[in-house]
Amino acid sequence: MDSRKIKGKIVLCEVIWDGSGVIMAGGVGVIMPAPEFNDVGFSFPFPTTPIKYEDFPGIMEYIRSTKVDRNVDTRNVKYNIISGTSMSCPHASGAAAYIKATHPSWSPAAIISALMTTAYVMDPKKNEDKEFAYRSGHINPVKAVDPGLVFDASEADYINFLCKQGYNTTKLRLVTGDDSVCTSTKPGRPWDLIYPSLTVAIEDGQKITAVYTWTVTNVEFSNLTYSASVYMPYPVKVTVEPQVLSFSGVGEKKAFAVKVSGPEITQQPIFSGSIVWKDDDGVHEVRTPLVVYTVLPSAFSSSNNNPSQRTKTSSSEVKGFSVYHRNGILVFQLDSAGKSISMSCLSKFHFNKTERCLFSSSIRSLFTVFYLY
Repeated sequence: MDSRKIKGKIVLCEVIWDGSGVIMAGGVGVIMPAPEFNDVGFSFPFPTTPIKYEDFPGIMEYIRSTKVDRNVDTRNVKYNIISGTSMSCPHASGAAAYIKATHPSWSPAAIISALMTTAYVMDPKKNEDKEFAYRSGHINPVKAVDPGLVFDASEADYINFLCKQGYNTTKLRLVTGDDSVCTSTKPGRPWDLIYPSLTVAIEDGQKITAVYTWTVTNVEFSNLTYSASVYMPYPVKVTVEPQVLSFSGVGEKKAFAVKVSGPEITQQPIFSGSIVWKDDDGVHEVRTPLVVYTVLPSAFSSSNNNPSQRTKTSSSEVKGFSVYHRNGILVFQLDSAGKSISMSCLSKFHFNKTERCLFSSSIRSLFTVFYLY
């Protein structure tokens, strides 16, 4: 209680209690609901006036009648809307602020890494989309303040990433707000950016093969050695080189390579695994999720290397793409104006009451918004 508001005043309470808080705040009396037992006497440490519950609304109405007029909406509805991406956003923001308060010099990338690599592992049996549904897992702020290693990326790394994704200097400056320059627009790969997760997208029907290089930064003051453990279901094989990383000081960086291999795969939603670095003291476990999945080549792609497989209408060239989902395949065929001129539902998709294909009739690019049920 705020003694500046209560000192020397009589306080109205909506519950029955001994009034000790009012005494400590300097109040001189209390008005509160009367006990249900009217034939029982109660002792209070200072002047107290019990009143019947049914009389309370009248007192509250009298008190509110003298309040200062405010320009607020007086409507009272029975529903509430919480805006934003989701309520996980403020929780994650609070966890990030907690880490920043503990480590003021850490970059945003280091904070993200700490939250991701120390997260609780979720049960993939409860969600068939696995990491595509719950990402790295459930954050653990207590462990995140002491992650051991972080996947750190600087502002320059992000600028270089944007340039490799096709940004020129003009577009880049709209993002950075400064005089940054793209020195090279040579196409790059998304995984060139240091980030504590790895996805391997394999074209449907092709063998699994990928090689990645990552860099980790030691944030511990003690000398520690980390050993890599790989968790990946058959038939995917993952090797890490080197398998042991030794650090002698805070801020030291070490690089390692990850090789992913396996047989040809078809219509595979996701192989879910992880790479975990464990220190020799058994204190830190730095986990990065690793997933392998298939992407379907376009059934009508005009960029197909085989000209005989290109499909055209009488008036314009046709482009398209395919989307794989656990319930089946959607094949979209588009004309050059970006309008959907046909769509095929393959595999498990049917036009009935339980399984439907819903899609937009017109789009501005080779992508569309669709819902899979």
